[in-house]
Amino acid sequence: MLNNPALKQKFQTLKQFKNLDHTMVEALESVLPQLDAWELYRLNLFKLLKDNAFEQQALLDILLHAVKIGVFDIFWTPICPGCGGIEYASDNLNSLKSGRIQCTTCVIEIELDLAKHVEVCFQLNPAMGDVVSYIDPFASLDNYLRYYFSANLQRSQALQQYIQKHFKGFRVLEPQQQLELKLDAQAPTTWRLINLQAHAQLCLQVLEHLPKQAYARHSDLLSTGFSPHKEQLPAGHNHFWIKNQEDLPRPLTLWTADFDALHQILREHPNRYLPFLSAQMLLNHQS
Repeated sequence: MLNNPALKQKFQTLKQFKNLDHTMVEALESVLPQLDAWELYRLNLFKLLKDNAFEQQALLDILLHAVKIGVFDIFWTPICPGCGGIEYASDNLNSLKSGRIQCTTCVIEIELDLAKHVEVCFQLNPAMGDVVSYIDPFASLDNYLRYYFSANLQRSQALQQYIQKHFKGFRVLEPQQQLELKLDAQAPTTWRLINLQAHAQLCLQVLEHLPKQAYARHSDLLSTGFSPHKEQLPAGHNHFWIKNQEDLPRPLTLWTADFDALHQILREHPNRYLPFLSAQMLLNHQS
């Protein structure tokens, strides 16, 4: 996985910077081969500090110089404070979207607070090792969660109970594959299919007194989202088809929705954050 000769050469270069702690540079060089692909994909400054006898400012200096010479790439990632979802990743601070962004999972607007909602992570440069091929977000639900959600947000117990109650399944649609969704649904109920690649959801509203033959039973999944993105279904047994019209796999999660309850939980039972390198912390760092 690691390109050891290339890494060795780059760490020799790091030792040429007189302002860096060379003992710590050597220690970091010995630590990297012990990390798995996920850790090298989103290297967490504070986890390195916790697991090793590093000093924070000195380690950050080393990592920033390592970005400069091509050991790591740096990414700025807005994080939803409700679910921990990684809204997108930018390799350029100037590319961060200003103002508010919408979380598809929580259906809330997020103010981009650089101190609270923008994480900074370091990713091993492809020339130093191919970690991306080991990261398959479609292999399992666990991989999907690790890829699309920050490990630094600890969900409240109330939110975890909501998830356990409303989460109904995970499925990956291969290119041009069609999924038949079978619902035995009572009215009134709202079902949600979420695709985080496109930041899109399909809402299926189950209502009383709808004639079965009068309603469409299909949706296409495109890079821009679901089309249509909202449908009404009669109560009872329903078949609904979703087709992936793209040339890439598309992961889907299935939920029942209670938006009022979800938003009340997010207001009254705030989540907890593990220490992480925020955009503001990095911008305040002299290097």
